[in-house]
Amino acid sequence: PTHAWTGRTIRDEIVRDNGRDYGAMRTAEAFALDRLVLYRRVLLPARERGIHIIQERSFTSSLVYQPIQAEPVTIDELLALPGNAFALAHAPDLCIIVSTEPTRAVQRIRLREKQDVAVFEKLPILEQLHERYHASWFRELLESHGCRIAYLDANGAVEDAVHQAHVLWDARIAAHAH
Repeated sequence: PTHAWTGRTIRDEIVRDNGRDYGAMRTAEAFALDRLVLYRRVLLPARERGIHIIQERSFTSSLVYQPIQAEPVTIDELLALPGNAFALAHAPDLCIIVSTEPTRAVQRIRLREKQDVAVFEKLPILEQLHERYHASWFRELLESHGCRIAYLDANGAVEDAVHQAHVLWDARIAAHAH
């Protein structure tokens, strides 16, 4: 979620491990609303001005996260939410999935100083998320909307992942220059 508007409420209340379960559909609706506001207020105006946008996750996370909650939501239900439909209609040129093995991700989570405690940062959940991000349906859905998928191996040193990101970005810029 963003750090403003609806996103602040999502962070403070809905995804915080606070014992209050809002359910997958309410969570999905909140994220989709946050996304719709972000796209209309920030992303599309920037895109129209020719600004390159680098965005972390967005609607792809909803497609991966909400269906694995205790009260699962289907992909079709998620895509029917206005914010998600709007985001998919304005799909990015390139979606880079930063991929880390779930056990490695848990190690890294334990080492960082966090400001929140998210319900999704436990090994069984991370294993499901990893599988979903790498599923053929995920790739096919995005590619069918003109989005190229690239997986960035982030299991090694941070510097290596940063280098890979630069290579992917430079290739994207070069492809659009012609």
